[in-house]
Amino acid sequence: MKFYISFIAFLFFSFSNQVLLGQTYLEVQSDTIYGSKQEFDGINSELFLKTILDSQGSAEDLYSKSYNFILTRYNYDKSKILNSKKGEFLIFEHVEENLISYKTFISTKEMKLRFQIRLDFRDNRFKWEVIALEGFFENDLFDQSVQEVLGGTGSWVSISKTWKTTNQNGKSNIWTNENFENLRVYFESLIKDHLSFLKNAVNTKIDESNDDW
Repeated sequence: MKFYISFIAFLFFSFSNQVLLGQTYLEVQSDTIYGSKQEFDGINSELFLKTILDSQGSAEDLYSKSYNFILTRYNYDKSKILNSKKGEFLIFEHVEENLISYKTFISTKEMKLRFQIRLDFRDNRFKWEVIALEGFFENDLFDQSVQEVLGGTGSWVSISKTWKTTNQNGKSNIWTNENFENLRVYFESLIKDHLSFLKNAVNTKIDESNDDW
């Protein structure tokens, strides 16, 4: 009974966020986990950070507008764009502060999130995909000698797109669900802003050089 109540609560929470966001673009899949003796062991929720998006315009137009969207969103910092080929693809990177958290022995700490997104363009549509997702774990709980062994004050670690959102007792993992939803809502909002920019942007010539003059 506890399992069903928690699962319904999770679905309601997800649905509520969908209502707040309006149309959603990313798929979430929840799978039941079973232990070695086939007993219920919780629910895993996976966020699929890959989708095909429709937007009017040629591949080159969508590329140019997307290039301008990235520059506009990230204060015209061209270093955000890691690789590109005009009219074909863009790869950009960004670090977001305090979006998700992790637990230490004594507390819960906010972490930096670093992600890379690849955009592949076709006429009237493009593929949007997170190709790298990492969190920065700090080593500040240890003294300097241990930090040196661990690689300094912290390190970037790959973040899973699958989270155990319900435990073996059928109870919602509040901390995990919060991180999962924060990721989902953040990337849904990023897509929504991108599509809105494409719809309203005027075609302008872009400067892809590294000359700051």
